[in-house]
Amino acid sequence: MSIIKFNLSLGIERKRGWAGIFGYIGFFYTLIFRHNNKTKMDLKQNIKFWLPVILWMGFIFWMSTGIGSAQNTSLIIEPVLRFLVPGISPQELDMAHEVIRKCAHIFEYFILGFLLFRAFRRNSTEIRGWRWAFYSMIIVLIYAGSDECHQAFVSNRTPAIFDVGVDLIGGLLAQAERVIRLYSDGRIKNA
Repeated sequence: MSIIKFNLSLGIERKRGWAGIFGYIGFFYTLIFRHNNKTKMDLKQNIKFWLPVILWMGFIFWMSTGIGSAQNTSLIIEPVLRFLVPGISPQELDMAHEVIRKCAHIFEYFILGFLLFRAFRRNSTEIRGWRWAFYSMIIVLIYAGSDECHQAFVSNRTPAIFDVGVDLIGGLLAQAERVIRLYSDGRIKNA
């Protein structure tokens, strides 16, 4: 059984098997609740920053059910498109519907990435902009992949690896926006 130490100054070790699973749980616990050793974050602050992340993940999960299927979203999107563009052909309607759905993926994961960055950053003044973005993207990637796996078990939904890529675009856009904003405001000088 091999032991690999994470080189993140967290003192977490990874082992294979069940010990590895508990190692990952401990690693993410440390990231979420104890990443800032200079100040102790109380429960209210953790709830303030992590509850929106959990609620948004719940919303994404809910949209991965039959509620967010193309069949259901077409009941809303197609009448609106027919109203806005009266002479739209069925092929153009299908293409516009698909583009709107992909934009919704980007939007969902932009918000998730934004909330994750905010939660990792909290009120910290430490210079870790790239780390917060990296941790956020790891979670966005894992959640996007699990979202597509979830869709494999839902009728009227089909999982697609392409959607994971679209989701990652949303997460990356959020990280870019946050890091650029922090640099331009002068809150982060080097990362």
